Amino acid sequence: MNKEKKIKYYLILILIFFILFELLSLGLITYINNNPLIKKSKYFFYSKEAQKLTEYKDLIPYVDDKIDFNNYIDDETLNDKFYTTLIPFKMNNKENILLQGDSWAAALNKENIYKDIIKIIEKNNYGLINAGKVSYSISPINVQFNILYKKLNLKPSKLIVIIDQTDIGDEIHRYQSLKKDSLDLTDTAVSVEFKKNFFLILDSNKLNIFKFALLSKEFWYSKLNQFDNDYLITFKYISSRFFYILTNTPTVIAPLKYGITNNQEVIIKERFKNYINNVFDKKINELIFVSHPHRGHIFENVYKINISKIIDDAIYETNYKKRIMHINFQNNFDIIYKDYKKNEIFLEGDKTSHLTEQVYKEIFFPYIFNNCC
Repeated sequence: MNKEKKIKYYLILILIFFILFELLSLGLITYINNNPLIKKSKYFFYSKEAQKLTEYKDLIPYVDDKIDFNNYIDDETLNDKFYTTLIPFKMNNKENILLQGDSWAAALNKENIYKDIIKIIEKNNYGLINAGKVSYSISPINVQFNILYKKLNLKPSKLIVIIDQTDIGDEIHRYQSLKKDSLDLTDTAVSVEFKKNFFLILDSNKLNIFKFALLSKEFWYSKLNQFDNDYLITFKYISSRFFYILTNTPTVIAPLKYGITNNQEVIIKERFKNYINNVFDKKINELIFVSHPHRGHIFENVYKINISKIIDDAIYETNYKKRIMHINFQNNFDIIYKDYKKNEIFLEGDKTSHLTEQVYKEIFFPYIFNNCC
């Protein structure tokens, strides 16, 4: 084969490989674009509401959607858009209870679940407001509490905070940016800058192979920024994310399945302590944490960590131990669920082990309110 034919052969070979990588990149870019979380995040990021990064900037990463945020920004009365008033707070109520947490807390907003709880609350002359929001863990719960207390003038006497096991994953993988001196969140600035560059690349007219390369570079540098330019930690973090994808492990489940480092546990514990101190700085009378095991803790015995221990450790290390209750369902699991079969407790096929609607109604919420209220 003469030199001219060799060059032509190699050029064709390069072109074939380029086309193959372009097609592969097209598939990956299409997958990213069609991911529901990406679509939702992009829609909100480009909205006018997301540009109002004033006093509400700390709330940006934690709102559920554009509608909630729009109502929050533009309507000070909120009309129950940011929280749900089940029984109004009043000065002459014996207690005014604020419920916080993620989807486990938000489940109380369903009428067929709360109608029996309302009887318990009304009987004791209590007010009850539910601020539970999907995917909230202790960091956004802390931010939310400040907004509710300072901006919306909600003055509860008692706080009930439902903590899910997946909050460990949320804290590690969604809210990990923080100042070393104060452990305050710095996620907003990093997150906004990353999303800005990410979406600009995603919506550009570049070839898909270049898009994917640039997106990978942007992801790398955003994580490097979050981890204070520590290349080893950044590499380990990104490698673990790829490992979770390959093993079909949801990111929020990974810490339960594979464990966490001592440093990660310390950080999460400190965030609980920050919340506790923040709550009692506002003269709240009593704080009740609620934790519940997942299927993997009880029936499969495959999880290496339980958030209830982190909660207990955080409580022990504060000055408010006598004013904090921890309702830990794992302690009395067999007694609480003695009339229920295994497949009647957790939603079938739900990797995050949410409870069935019947259990929320008949066991979970009645047990909480009967023990603390």
